[in-house]
Amino acid sequence: MNPPKTVILFAEDDEDNFSFCKEAVLKVNKNCDVRWAENGEEVIRYLERNDVPRPSLILMDLNMPKKGGLEVLKEIRRQAGWTSIPVLIMTTSLHSKDVMECYRYGANSVIIKPMELRMLNKFFESIYDYWFRTVQLPRPS
Repeated sequence: MNPPKTVILFAEDDEDNFSFCKEAVLKVNKNCDVRWAENGEEVIRYLERNDVPRPSLILMDLNMPKKGGLEVLKEIRRQAGWTSIPVLIMTTSLHSKDVMECYRYGANSVIIKPMELRMLNKFFESIYDYWFRTVQLPRPS
C-alpha cells in the first residue's frame, strides 16, 4: 500500500509569495500536492469540502484579509475533525504578544518568514524534513 500523498495547504494572501513557496517546496519533494488559499475564509471553505484531500500540514500567514490567521487557527482548533492537522503560522512579526497568541490558540509552530528568496529553499527543506521525515503525523481516517 502506498503512503498517503503529502498535501500542504498554504494560506497566503500574496500570490507571488505563494508561487515562490510552492516552487521551494516542490524542490524538496516534487510529488507534494501544494494547495493555495488566499485568505482565511478560503482555508475554512477548503477544510469543509469533502472532494479535496485533507491537508497533511497547513502553513498559514498570520496577517491575511477577510479572516486573519489567528481567527482561522481558533476555528480549526474548535472543529473536532481538524484538530489533528498541524498548523504552522508564518509571520514577519517578532512581537512576543503575537507569538504567545498563536501558541495559546493551538499553533504547532510559529515561524519567521524568510525575507530573501535565496533562503526559501533551506527554509522549506527544514520544515519538510521535520514534519514529514522526523515526526509521526496522524493519518486521516
